[in-house]
Amino acid sequence: TTTTTTTTTTSSTPSIIPSTNHRYTEIYNRLFESDTSPPNTFQQRAFQWVVNSDPLSLQPNDIRLLNRYTLAVCYYIMNGEQWINSDYWFSRQHECHWYGVKCEKRGNRNA
Repeated sequence: TTTTTTTTTTSSTPSIIPSTNHRYTEIYNRLFESDTSPPNTFQQRAFQWVVNSDPLSLQPNDIRLLNRYTLAVCYYIMNGEQWINSDYWFSRQHECHWYGVKCEKRGNRNA
């Protein structure tokens, strides 16, 4: 009698990119071009907010998506949940109106 054993190997790190959400994948690729996955820290929280919770639901090629993502990373790094004043953060308001953010006009864009 011969017994055959089959071993299936799976990755210990699950994929965080749902294959059915094209917008999610495009934003992921734009923000993390050089990384295989975003770190499971402030960047991941900001990424999840931009993709799933930002009321603007910006398209991947919108420069404001990168601005809002970057500010969200700063918010989480600086423990924004504990700020006394975080008016307009994570709202529909333009990120230049978020409390404490100063934007300068450069050409036809805010920087």
